[in-house]
Amino acid sequence: MTKEAKIIVTAEARARLEAIVAAPSMKQKYVWRARIVLLSAAGVGTMAIVRQVGKSKRAVWRERFVAEGVDGLLRDRPRSGRPPTVGPDQVRAVVERTQRTVPPDATHWSTRSLARAVGLGKTTIQKIWHEH
Repeated sequence: MTKEAKIIVTAEARARLEAIVAAPSMKQKYVWRARIVLLSAAGVGTMAIVRQVGKSKRAVWRERFVAEGVDGLLRDRPRSGRPPTVGPDQVRAVVERTQRTVPPDATHWSTRSLARAVGLGKTTIQKIWHEH
């Protein structure tokens, strides 16, 4: 069994981390990242942190805090996967067309009619509408 090094948290970093944990509108993933660092700084072991926070061992964020500080906990790293195929200009055009125009033969746009008009798929139109 290896003994893990205790993380040193400055007073300023501790205040920011505690503010993150206390903020009611903060995303939960940032709250549990901050809790992990605070518990680690208090000398709590990995398995106790896992039990208290409810996240797996590999999701312990101590290394990122040491390397990047509090800002590193509030930033997600890019993930692999397919890059977006619809650019921001296309999204803006779909939203504007939806809000400012109507199709010639109807009172409002359907996903299929707008998809045909702008040359995108109906699922893409659904996603854009859902986001906006």
